[in-house]
Amino acid sequence: MKRNLITLGLTGLVLAGGVFAYANAQPAKPAAPAQPNVQPPVKEADDETPIKLTEAPEGVRAAILKLTPEKALKRVTKEDEDGVMLFEAEYEAEGIACSAKLTERGEVLEIEKAVKADKLPAAVTKALNKEYPGATIKSAESIQVFYFEVAVTSGGKTHPVKVYASGIIEDDEHEEKAKDGKGEKGEKDDDDDNNKKKK
Repeated sequence: MKRNLITLGLTGLVLAGGVFAYANAQPAKPAAPAQPNVQPPVKEADDETPIKLTEAPEGVRAAILKLTPEKALKRVTKEDEDGVMLFEAEYEAEGIACSAKLTERGEVLEIEKAVKADKLPAAVTKALNKEYPGATIKSAESIQVFYFEVAVTSGGKTHPVKVYASGIIEDDEHEEKAKDGKGEKGEKDDDDDNNKKKK
């Protein structure tokens, strides 16, 4: 009886090993054919919707064509950001990837341009090397943000307020500085001194 159990156990092991070997010896199923890289005209994860330049409002089209010729235009998207419709144009200028964010009226809010690591200003490179010794620069962009700085008087005090052409007011930082004259970390902010000099 003991002999039959050992024989049965060995037979089971051999069968299991055979099944395992057979499963691993089967040729892999061919990979599915590569799908072409086509962007669907549906909303993307960040709520940007790709559109044709001709679908953009006249002011947006005119502003984009001032920035770049239509043949250099790669993509145009629209997005509702906090109840404000914004448009973004991605284009190439002199072989450099660029993008611009605009309001519905064609006011430029922001321009981004890719920058090669060896073209960064010396002060930027020095600061990065000091803060991140031995690090490698993966990518870099030059970003120009356009806004209005408006001096408003409220409660007998004058405060500088940053207002973007989209109507978004960035005043939390200014209110905090106005209360105690200090920025983050309890340090006096140079911008406060500069803003007071401008007034």
